[in-house]
Amino acid sequence: MACAVEDTERDMAVGGTRTVRELTEMLDWLMEAARPLRDREMPAPGIRR
Repeated sequence: MACAVEDTERDMAVGGTRTVRELTEMLDWLMEAARPLRDREMPAPGIRR
């Protein structure tokens, strides 16, 4: 996830406008990196498993 965020931040920091394709690729990369976090079960704080 960290790599996807860093890559996207770097790409967005460059001046100019982005095409729809470029923005879609950035979002796809972020979503691909985030899915394992979404799918991981984490207990609520204070609850032991």
